[in-house]
Amino acid sequence: MKADIYQNSFEYYETPGYQLKFWLIKIFEDQLKEISGKDYFRIADINFAYHNSWLIDELRTRGAHIKTQDWAMVNEKNKEITERIHSTREDD
Repeated sequence: MKADIYQNSFEYYETPGYQLKFWLIKIFEDQLKEISGKDYFRIADINFAYHNSWLIDELRTRGAHIKTQDWAMVNEKNKEITERIHSTREDD
């Protein structure tokens, strides 16, 4: 797959994530064209979702504590986040 991505001139994007994203857009647009017989389909964006919405919520909460300069709560939130990350890791 990586070789195919490079062959399709996506190597000018710095990260493999962007390369994958634009490669998938091309694949999906090609399939839509093949299925419909028309070339007017364009995919604007692809977003990848992960099982870490709790982390985003916790980081927002931590950010609110940073804004109010409540450093004790920032440290507590950091501790909670670290503990949860370590407890949910699959590579242990």
